[in-house]
Amino acid sequence: MLTSSFQEVDGNLITMALAGEFDVIAHGCNCQCVQGSGIARQMNYQFGTNNPANFSLEAIQYKGAIDKLGRVQVHHIPTYGRERGLWVCNLYTQYNYGATAVQLDYEALTLCLRKLNRLYKGKYLGLPLIGGGLAGGDRDRIKQIMKAELTDCHVTLVHYKP
Repeated sequence: MLTSSFQEVDGNLITMALAGEFDVIAHGCNCQCVQGSGIARQMNYQFGTNNPANFSLEAIQYKGAIDKLGRVQVHHIPTYGRERGLWVCNLYTQYNYGATAVQLDYEALTLCLRKLNRLYKGKYLGLPLIGGGLAGGDRDRIKQIMKAELTDCHVTLVHYKP
């Protein structure tokens, strides 16, 4: 019998991942190959999430490609994580970036989370509030989508607190 859980904590997703609390961590990305602020900047610094050597969809030829929306790209780091390393995921949940409009695409978020649920059934996932910060999404709606789609995983939603 598969069990799942959903909890919210205050903390630092990256620090928690490096301490071995998760099998998988993920964050939302835009389709412009830009990860210059928010948790994306921190994820890139720590895990190279904007490096085409790790994540091929970050290569310049994919800049602005609309078909990246809803895709999940994964890089395995064997030295971190719980038992078998840490899976770091780029979730393409917004086409553009910037604070002038809501950038989060709720359909893309839903599809990405559905894929995570299928790929990592039974695993421990650490997530920020994807799309709820700089992308301007509705936080309650995002949490509802997370709870609806991640039904087969142990999810920890980490609200950033240094």
